Amino acid sequence: MRWRLRTWQTRQRRLRFYRQFIPHGGLCFDVGANVGNRADLFLALGARVIAVEPVAETAALLRQRFAQNSRLIVLETALDATEGQTTITVCSPHWLSSISADWLAATERTGRFPRRKIIAKRVTSLTTLDHLISVYGVPAFIKIDVEGYELQVLRGLSQPVPTLSFEYHPETLHEAAACLEHLTSLGALHANFSRGESLTWALPEWQTPAQLLAQLNEETTHDRLQFGDIYVRYERPHYQQKTGRSS
Repeated sequence: MRWRLRTWQTRQRRLRFYRQFIPHGGLCFDVGANVGNRADLFLALGARVIAVEPVAETAALLRQRFAQNSRLIVLETALDATEGQTTITVCSPHWLSSISADWLAATERTGRFPRRKIIAKRVTSLTTLDHLISVYGVPAFIKIDVEGYELQVLRGLSQPVPTLSFEYHPETLHEAAACLEHLTSLGALHANFSRGESLTWALPEWQTPAQLLAQLNEETTHDRLQFGDIYVRYERPHYQQKTGRSS
């Protein structure tokens, strides 16, 4: 009974966290959806979800899990700065699959994932955030968790959205800085972060990108395995006119 209560309390806390960004009926892009644990929260908030997942096995699990929910669309593809094809390294556990050879090598050196095994290398299609926006409209929130490929995904975005998050990694913190640099080029923004899977704010107030990076550099110096998510919100985003279908 206590375990069930803790599980319920954790879910309610996570729903409250995402409710800050996701209005009922809002559109979300879940990039690197895996088996849909975040998509499940977005749907519970009444959102419409575009779940992007390039690994065939996990894309199939997503379709099966949410087969009865018409508010979720599964796209079996990866995102990049341009459309095309690339190679993805499929791993066990499946959530460690990645397109980034640099990230795979860096995490091998640090030993962060000692049980990871490479299963296969496959070709996957690539599209962009801009293309998704042209088809589905501007999302209220984008979540990006793509195991070291976040920068390339964000380079496929050429306009601000209300809020987004992307995972940061201690081995490649310089890429988090590059992500923020690109996002800043799209408009004035503030940032915050959450450590690990906590979904709680690490900072009491939103910061400039420079302030946030200084904090992350200090923390990862003392804890070289700390990862988490950086959240960005734009001050006054000016969206391009919505095109395409909205569901």
